[in-house]
Amino acid sequence: PPTRDEIALAALRSTARQSNFQPFFTHKRVDQDDDSEGSDEGSDQEEEVEEDSGNESEGPEMDKSKEKAKAKGKGKGKGRAKEKNAPKYIWFPQPQTMPNFLYSYFIDVVHGLVTQREASSRAFKRPELFKKTKSKHASLWLVPPDPTFALASHSFIRKNSLLPRVFLWLPRFLVNFLACPRCGRALDKNGLIPPRRITDVEDNFYIVTWQYYCRHDGCKKTYRGWSPSLLDSLPGTIRLAFPAVLSRKRGLSLNVMTQLRVCNQHKMGPAGVRSLLVEAHTLKFN
Repeated sequence: PPTRDEIALAALRSTARQSNFQPFFTHKRVDQDDDSEGSDEGSDQEEEVEEDSGNESEGPEMDKSKEKAKAKGKGKGKGRAKEKNAPKYIWFPQPQTMPNFLYSYFIDVVHGLVTQREASSRAFKRPELFKKTKSKHASLWLVPPDPTFALASHSFIRKNSLLPRVFLWLPRFLVNFLACPRCGRALDKNGLIPPRRITDVEDNFYIVTWQYYCRHDGCKKTYRGWSPSLLDSLPGTIRLAFPAVLSRKRGLSLNVMTQLRVCNQHKMGPAGVRSLLVEAHTLKFN
């Protein structure tokens, strides 16, 4: 019969295999192909070419290679079935796991907030959230309305209580000059990126940012707003405001990362942290 040490070693190996295959912050196994399912960032019809460890690529957003790939992929029946009168998306296609009310919130509210233009120059306008007024302070967060007021007036709408917080990461409006990390010259906006879902302690929030492009000869680099190289080029007072650590398609908030680090130091593994997050999320929405 196996000894006590052999039984303990077998249990530890079994736990290690489970934690590797299914991390606490995702419902997927890490050995699964991420492109086999629809993601929350609109990647069920648009594949991510590069990973977020660099997020740098050559050429503009709609370069010839991507156009050829999209033309080649048409008519294969992959993804959602298109209706005859289905409207064209103006930002990103609706992911399979995103409810209609949340998709409408991004298209009708968030998209209009970050794409407003000046009437005279047609340049992109500074979002109203970034402006300080007598009644409110400037903020990077778009916070949904408090459901308490709806409950007090007996006009409760369930979907309004499920709207997430949105973090508008637009560093172009936070510095006088947004420089290319490679050549040091000015970056231009190159389209909005699909929102990225971040797991927080009590709920989830989304990050919205632009893609930036260096148009100068000899560089031609593309950076996402959360690219590590672009974040490192910002002043420390601005860089520290970024609230998350990103994975390939999602991310964890800094609060969750701190909680995970402290729990690991006190012998509370990933399974325990995952149970704690599930409990906190359940209490938030129950």
